[in-house]
Amino acid sequence: MTQTFFTRSLIPVALPSRLGTKGWTAPSAMTFAEWQQIGSFLGRAERSIYWLIGDWWSAGERWNRQRVRLVRDDPAWRGPSYRLCQDCAWVAGTYNPSRRRENLTFQHHREVAALHEQEADHLLDRAEAEGLSTRQLRVMARRVRARITSSDQASAVRDLRMLEASGQRFATIYADPPWRYHNETLELATANHYSTMTVEELCQLPVRNLAARDAYLHLWVTSAFLVGAPERIFAAWDFRYSGSSFVLVKRKLGLGNYWRIGHEVLLTAIRGNPPRFRDHGLRSWLEVERTGRSFKPEAVRSLIEQASPGPYLELFGRRQVAGWTVWGDEVPCDT
Repeated sequence: MTQTFFTRSLIPVALPSRLGTKGWTAPSAMTFAEWQQIGSFLGRAERSIYWLIGDWWSAGERWNRQRVRLVRDDPAWRGPSYRLCQDCAWVAGTYNPSRRRENLTFQHHREVAALHEQEADHLLDRAEAEGLSTRQLRVMARRVRARITSSDQASAVRDLRMLEASGQRFATIYADPPWRYHNETLELATANHYSTMTVEELCQLPVRNLAARDAYLHLWVTSAFLVGAPERIFAAWDFRYSGSSFVLVKRKLGLGNYWRIGHEVLLTAIRGNPPRFRDHGLRSWLEVERTGRSFKPEAVRSLIEQASPGPYLELFGRRQVAGWTVWGDEVPCDT
């Protein structure tokens, strides 16, 4: 029995005997020349398969509804997973064929895909010339991102409507709303320290016009607002919940009518089709000492920068931060 497959140049390759999902059964009469040809094909397939998946997924853009139903929702589908398709398409869409390095793997390209084109090409050139591993390239890419972030000037704004009119759009939005509680004790405790807002007032902020077409929203939510409020805000701001969250654990106990609250939750929502997190090693929790009222540790911001691409916008911030545009009552403003 012979099964025919195709190389990246679409030259047919005959693979003798039986190929299944668990491996390949080689024919007993196979010659060395056939074995060598198959090995050469497998090498080309290894280097091209993720590019092929990405290009294939992008080619189905005009049937977006049908392809999502098929690949994501149909239990009978035996092709690549929905998440893999999205990831491969993001990388393939970042690099036109002329920028794809023949001597580097798909993963090399992926490590620097979130950088500016000039920076990415420079690192890929070095990786190709010096034979860098993907891990070495990842370290270099992190250094570039750190340099870009540290060199960017801090920016603060007083009026979100003016920021909206400026035309700036942000790929990552980080928000810590001043929730207005219905519980009288909690409301007095917060209102004595900062102005609070209702869910309706939060929904009216022009965030949907400040977000890029493909963007992340990282929204802090307290336990009292976990049910109902995030969905309303996501809908008003044109985001959808990703199904993923981050928990900040505070060692000192807080208030609470039932459990004494010692944590806060950061919900991650997405708009459009942003790339998956750039760092796949980020865990979903962090334990810290309790800070000043409502202050969030800078370690969380650092994690967001590792995960999500810029430009960055912080809502309800309290200080200027290099590489970020910050809006909030307490931060000294430029505009």
